[in-house]
Amino acid sequence: MKRLFIAIVTVTFVLVSGCSIESTKRTSDSTKMLEVGETTTPVTSMNETTTAVVTYKDGIYEAKTGVDGEGYYTQAKIEIKDGKIISVDWKIVDDVRKRDFDDTYEEVFIGNEACINQSRGDMIGVNSYGPLLIEAQKLSDVDAISGATWSYGKFKSVIRKDLQQAAE
Repeated sequence: MKRLFIAIVTVTFVLVSGCSIESTKRTSDSTKMLEVGETTTPVTSMNETTTAVVTYKDGIYEAKTGVDGEGYYTQAKIEIKDGKIISVDWKIVDDVRKRDFDDTYEEVFIGNEACINQSRGDMIGVNSYGPLLIEAQKLSDVDAISGATWSYGKFKSVIRKDLQQAAE
């Protein structure tokens, strides 16, 4: 009897977990922002589909994220010319310490080697993600750099805001 109860609980857990994952996938897929040259073909009726291509207007776009739970926010400025991203200037700001996350930021972690190393890794990301976006021209084609995933998340968040402005 005990084995039957454990089996039922296990199967129920697996089914519930599977449903939650699928719901999350569907939600995130349906809210994905299109990038330059990307298309989508949503079904509008049983026999009809539409295609949307996103292009960006030339200009300079600036965005800023809100302060996160760790006390950081991100700012970015991108320039688009002839429909292409030609410059990206972005930074992470420590709102608590009132300073930029830059090459000297690791000094706030003196005595904590793990945090110093993480800071160094994320600084590689801060210096690399902008040029990688200019080269790739699509945010989805910029991959995270090992050891710089924190800065990658921050970069994606603020650049999405800039690109949304450029697509309007």
